[in-house]
Amino acid sequence: MISSSLVGTFPWQFMFQDNKILKNMYAMYSKLMLGYFTLFVFSQQLELLILITDEEVMRNAIFANISVTPIYTITLAKQLIMMLNSSFRATIKQIIDTEKCKSPIEDDEVFEIELRIVQRSNKLVKYYGLMMFVLGTLFCVKPILMTPNIVSSGNTTKAIGFFPLSSWFPFDEQKHYPYAYMWQTLSLLQGTMYVTTTDILMFNLIVFTAVQLRKLKHLLKNFVHYKERFMTLYNIVDDEQAAKITLIYFIRRHKEIIEYVRLFNESMEIVMVFDFLQSSLHIASVLPEVLMSEISLMVVLTVASFLGSMLFRLSLYYYHANNVIILSAELSYSIYESNWFDQTPKVKQMILIFMLRTQEPLTLRIGGFAVMSIESLIAILKATYSYVMLMI
Repeated sequence: MISSSLVGTFPWQFMFQDNKILKNMYAMYSKLMLGYFTLFVFSQQLELLILITDEEVMRNAIFANISVTPIYTITLAKQLIMMLNSSFRATIKQIIDTEKCKSPIEDDEVFEIELRIVQRSNKLVKYYGLMMFVLGTLFCVKPILMTPNIVSSGNTTKAIGFFPLSSWFPFDEQKHYPYAYMWQTLSLLQGTMYVTTTDILMFNLIVFTAVQLRKLKHLLKNFVHYKERFMTLYNIVDDEQAAKITLIYFIRRHKEIIEYVRLFNESMEIVMVFDFLQSSLHIASVLPEVLMSEISLMVVLTVASFLGSMLFRLSLYYYHANNVIILSAELSYSIYESNWFDQTPKVKQMILIFMLRTQEPLTLRIGGFAVMSIESLIAILKATYSYVMLMI
């Protein structure tokens, strides 16, 4: 949340709830940052259109543009959804409400489960942030270290300098190279932070689902223990009544998770289609660019950093989403491992109904045709290989 708010990517509706002035200031800052990012993404798309429609097709320049423009475009789409979509705001609100209202039933073991997953998630996103920082730095430094192209026209020669990114300029970028380079560097830094913080926010939204499922698994597996906690906390004498109340509590927790996943899919499943489709294209486009360029240490480092960052990004998305599928499917096994056989017939019937409902795993969807899983990640890698073979 802190990293997202620094660049204005965290939804302003949830910032500074108790201070209207600061909230309005942050909202203005967030919209200004989004407006600038939108303008730069438009300049990238315009440059791509110019390159494609040019009489002299420069494949290397097209690949350089495609390697960055799609992921910037998808990030812009995600930000617009975060700002405007009510379903997405409902997911954020549910997280805030869940964190505020801790159940008295949860003991230290439950908190330890949450803490362990959160610490691991924080470590992963820090690695991702570091990788993106290194990648952004390499993109900024590479043009300075590369030898300019010398173009001869009659009796005059002209040095054509390189830029960090491929985008359209409203002026002669070679004539005003220092200003153009500075503008692109600032845009690259903002774009890198935008992509990084938006992805980190998305990762955490997916991890939240996994955290709630792991906690529910623990509660179900230790059904008798938490039934006794209900009896102690609320002075319940009847064992069957306590068992029913405990099960109803578990069912409500499960329904809250189902609703959260539904809201996430409702707000993000369409944009995840385009994220899925562009992932293989923008990763593949960097490899032909290398083969058509002069090989140097800086080029190799930049490409290696790019591939590592993008593959790590996809792994975080699809690994955690796959984890949601596995954890939700294991809920029925968890309650089966409890002492359900010692319960009364009515309680056993409730447990059976719950087990039947949990047979259908929860999934984060890629539109209406696929789910986010390890299989989807493998499909992206296969498509990347196919694109590379076509481009070479």
